[in-house]
Amino acid sequence: MLAKQLYCSSFVVLMDRAAKYLVWGQHYTMALIDRVYDASRVIERLGEANSNLHHEVEKLKSRSNPEVVVAAEQCASDLEEVYRLRAELKESQAHVQTLDDELLTLSWDIESAKSASWSAEEALKEERLGLPKKIEEVITEYKKSLRFELSLQRSG
Repeated sequence: MLAKQLYCSSFVVLMDRAAKYLVWGQHYTMALIDRVYDASRVIERLGEANSNLHHEVEKLKSRSNPEVVVAAEQCASDLEEVYRLRAELKESQAHVQTLDDELLTLSWDIESAKSASWSAEEALKEERLGLPKKIEEVITEYKKSLRFELSLQRSG
């Protein structure tokens, strides 16, 4: 078909088509060149930004290096203090637990002593209530005894 168009078409038509294809080719070529140029400008700008950021990072590293060391040492010191305080806290908690156990034991001992004291008080009350009766019984028994009768006969 291309050969037929080539031999059947007039010179002007062929030249127009050729010119059109050249313009289109040139247009595509220029568009590609523009894209490449734009991409190179973007890459160049990104490279400059990267370089600037790299220099800024280096400045920050060189400037803040002593500050970072001091901050790291402070963090390490604080961490040691935390470990020391945590150990003290565990010791204190163990001591508190021991004291709680001792307090519980003493509370049971107090309750036991209170119970024994109450029992003793009750026994004492019963003894006090029964004491006059016992005294009377002892006196009555003494009066019935032979010794009392002998002492009455001697006295009179």
